[in-house]
Amino acid sequence: MADSSHCFYCREDLGGKRFVRSEGKPVCVRCHTKFCANSCAECHRPISVETKVCSPDGFNQVCSESVAYKGNSWHDECFTCCSCKRPIASQSFLSKDDAVYCNPCYDEKFVKSCVSCKKVIYLKIGD
Repeated sequence: MADSSHCFYCREDLGGKRFVRSEGKPVCVRCHTKFCANSCAECHRPISVETKVCSPDGFNQVCSESVAYKGNSWHDECFTCCSCKRPIASQSFLSKDDAVYCNPCYDEKFVKSCVSCKKVIYLKIGD
């Protein structure tokens, strides 16, 4: 049980420090960024963990703020609408082919609207 209080990689004592569990093993934040972190699909930098506690079990475990979509990961600020380039982060979004759009840009580009009143034309499905 002594192994559970030390970083799997550098063996640093994790007592009272923030850490991440990677494949069930405790890893300090520095080693997680160096050895375990996913790379951002946009900027290719590691997606390191944030300093907020996300585990209510009494341990100082941390988690990252990132977006995962179609098997890739992005920093929140790197996951952007392909049209307006604004970060989508945790907002809802739509995709077409391999492109990701925020809702307003998707509507502007793909949703049909009435030429007279400019209101969106919704299709009924199942009728």
